[in-house]
This record gives sequence, structure tokens and C-alpha cells, in this order.
Amino acid sequence: MEQDISVWNRGVRFGLMATLVAVASAGWARAGDEPESTGDDKPQATVSDLEWIAGNWQGKIFGGPIQEMWSAPQGGSMAGVSRMGADSKRATYESLLIEETDGVPTMYLRHFGPKLAAREGKDAMAYALVSLKDQSAVFKTKDTKLSFQEIRYRRDGDKLIVNLIGERGGKPMAINCTMTPVGAK
Repeated sequence: MEQDISVWNRGVRFGLMATLVAVASAGWARAGDEPESTGDDKPQATVSDLEWIAGNWQGKIFGGPIQEMWSAPQGGSMAGVSRMGADSKRATYESLLIEETDGVPTMYLRHFGPKLAAREGKDAMAYALVSLKDQSAVFKTKDTKLSFQEIRYRRDGDKLIVNLIGERGGKPMAINCTMTPVGAK
């Protein structure tokens, strides 16, 4: 427990680390690895089924470092923080939460700049789980104003692969990030 608190404090001390990041549909991995779509049906899943996301992860995104930390499920929720950026003057911080809403695990997130200046309005962005197969999860938003409509997480051994899929200016856009445990070589 003391080590877990130390890791958390270190993460908070250096800023809330890493971001939800992504691999495009075409770059999801090997053929057949993409989770099956559930359509309008609610996936039969709980927050506890997402425990494989938990951990302290690091990688690169937008040409700079990213670190994302997720707690293990407890009390029907998972909390996470992330930080993107090489220095605190230009860093982006993200507060993350997965909890059940209307019987579906839903990811909520908000972005902050230096001094925790909010980057969005008062409401968090919401992405409901639409597919869960093995250690692959797909979250989608109904908010068409957001740049990313889909967030995918996939665990491949000791790697956590995160994919943000959306569009900007009417053109498809995908951000890809492969993270490894902090301290792994």
C-alpha cells in the first residue's frame, strides 16, 4: 500500500500524467483483433471487467511524452489521471473516470492546462462502452462536436494500446499510442 501511495504522489507531484490516445481502425493491430460491434445493445459488462487497464503507463504522443495512471476498480469505478507534454508550461492534464451510467461502463474525461485551467466547458466528455472482447474495449460518444468520437483500449501483453478516432475539418483523424508500464525497459 505504501508503494502504491508513493507512485500516486509521484504522479501528482509531476502533474497528472498521460492521455487517452489512439490507433486508427486500420491500425488497430492484426486482422480480426478488432472488438465486435454491439450496435445499440448495451454490452454485458461492469467496470470490474476493465481491470486490465489499471496501472501506471508511459509512451509518446504528439511527439512528446505521455503518462497515464489508472486505479484498480473499486466501488464500481476506476479513476485515472494523465499528463502529456515535455514541460509544465505547455502540458495537458487529464482527469479520467470510468463508472456505470444507466448500466453501462462510461468513461468521463476533462482536460486541463497549467495551474489546472479547464480546457473545456463545465461538463466532462462522456464515452459509453459499446464493445468489450477479451482485453479490448471500445468507448463511443454521442457528442458529434468532439474531435474524437471513439476511444479504444487494448491490452497486448505488457503493452496498453490506446486509439482515438474521429475527424477534424471533415477529414478522418486517428491518434495512436502504445504505452508500457512505467519503469519497464
